[in-house]
Amino acid sequence: MMNWKLLFNPFQKIETNTLLIIGGLLFLIGSFFAFYFGFTFDGVLDLHTVGEISLLNAFKQNAINIVILWLLLLGLGLFINAKTRWNDVLVSVLIFRIPFYLMILLSSIPFIKNTLNEFANSLKIGKEFQFEIENILIISGYSMVSLALLVYAIILLFNGFKTATNAKGWRHYLSFALVLIVSEVITKFII
Repeated sequence: MMNWKLLFNPFQKIETNTLLIIGGLLFLIGSFFAFYFGFTFDGVLDLHTVGEISLLNAFKQNAINIVILWLLLLGLGLFINAKTRWNDVLVSVLIFRIPFYLMILLSSIPFIKNTLNEFANSLKIGKEFQFEIENILIISGYSMVSLALLVYAIILLFNGFKTATNAKGWRHYLSFALVLIVSEVITKFII
């Protein structure tokens, strides 16, 4: 039987140090995936194909996203609760990144990658894309799974932040959303 609490809020079931190790290792693996499959993390909530990216840039982009979001959420967390621990917020951010690494793998499946490339290229040159049923199903399925992964990432971040800071009430939740948006804007300018 599936343990949904563990899937959506591992912060209450798994120790912080264990999650820190898992998040750190997956940061390294996810950065390598970005390099190997040619993706850029050009914002906290963004992932795009670029064809080629250096290993150093893949690590740097991922690290910038993590550090900016971590610092902003830590600041908010300390405002909400002075006892907020830096490592709990860092774990939330590291675990939040995992669905993005899964999106890289999903986007790199050959038939998905080919269909998405055909679609993107047809948009660039103004050519009409062949909307055959197979292409529609691939693009629709990919879009739904990607959107689900993005929502899952935000749920993980929210639950981790809520656990780390003991945030309660709409003001804390609205502040969380604003910090997420601000971090996206900041990382867009930096990267």
